[in-house]
Amino acid sequence: MSKQKRENFTATPKLEIKEVAKNIERKTMQIAVDKSLDLALNENQYGVASKIEEAFNTIDIATISTYRKTPKFKSKLTALHNVDVSNIHITVGAEDALRSIFANSYLKNNGSGNVLISDISWPYYTELAQKYLVSLNNFSLNESLYCYQFDVTEIIQAIHTHNPSVILLDSPHNPTGCQLEDEQIIEIYSAMSAEQILVIDETYFEFSNRDDNRGELVQQLDNLVFIRSFSKYYGLAGLRIGYMLLGKGARAKLNLHDRYLGFNVIADDIACIALENRGFYRAIAAQLNQQKESLFNFLRDIKQIVPYQSSANFLLVKFRKQNPLDASHYVEFMARHGIKLKLYSQGKLANSVRITIGTPEQMRYLKSLSHEYLQLHQLFSMEAYCSLACPLTA
Repeated sequence: MSKQKRENFTATPKLEIKEVAKNIERKTMQIAVDKSLDLALNENQYGVASKIEEAFNTIDIATISTYRKTPKFKSKLTALHNVDVSNIHITVGAEDALRSIFANSYLKNNGSGNVLISDISWPYYTELAQKYLVSLNNFSLNESLYCYQFDVTEIIQAIHTHNPSVILLDSPHNPTGCQLEDEQIIEIYSAMSAEQILVIDETYFEFSNRDDNRGELVQQLDNLVFIRSFSKYYGLAGLRIGYMLLGKGARAKLNLHDRYLGFNVIADDIACIALENRGFYRAIAAQLNQQKESLFNFLRDIKQIVPYQSSANFLLVKFRKQNPLDASHYVEFMARHGIKLKLYSQGKLANSVRITIGTPEQMRYLKSLSHEYLQLHQLFSMEAYCSLACPLTA
């Protein structure tokens, strides 16, 4: 087993566990004061490493007066993934990486010029396609009880049928939480032509607790691209830090170039500190996955709804058809008690809700309110409840 893979199985130091506990306590106090909790955007609810807070308190103002053409955290990423510097492209969040693909002239000048995505996907993909006049084709995910899965056979068939210039897959998938296996990635890649590019949006990858062998894959598969972000796992959404890990063939096709005057120096320094404190974030991921499993089991025991297993930091919950419970009423009930959730009201996900996994205290509060919602529903219609001027509980 390589040194990099052994690191993933290293026990978390007690000091980092204590730091996570301190962050959870602070988040709990914040909820008590604000009585507001946003579990709709999949933001990290556990906070950042203490070293990052210290860094913000000791920023050298002189550094923001100068350019830094080569981000320092780029070299840390090359070491982390054991790749050449040419295999890393720094971006302003995953959003910037996606925009650079949809806006790329390669789509206009090669093959069909269209992009293949799943029929259930992040709406931003469709928004980008509309903005840059890119055609989209779709494949379907397989749905079974408590689980969505990628159907590799259907994906390959769609590649042969539509001849897309780019195959864009998000794994772990938003909002279902399903994830591609390495063997599936290789199988899909093997079905592509030399002119096609496979892009995998891995914004939520680190929550899956899988070995990170992406560096090996991009060195083996020239037209492969992975998109990563510091927004979710590292809790740095406001700093807009991301990168592309890609094969040299994909880099050449997309004609990517580093920013002429460099990257945000403060974001660069913070990214370095985040990468130096990966043990803290592994402890967070372990805590979060425990809470995710607990919430999944809690929701599975409610016969009117179906939770779906997830490799990300959220759960998708579908309210069954022919069911008196309604997702929109549930979301409104939660909002009246200070919890914001993501509602899906159209298409295959109609009557579904996505819940960001939070701290133990946050999840206890969510479960308590869910239980109260079910009890109230047995007494009278939620239409009547939601029409009340004030919630029934404090």
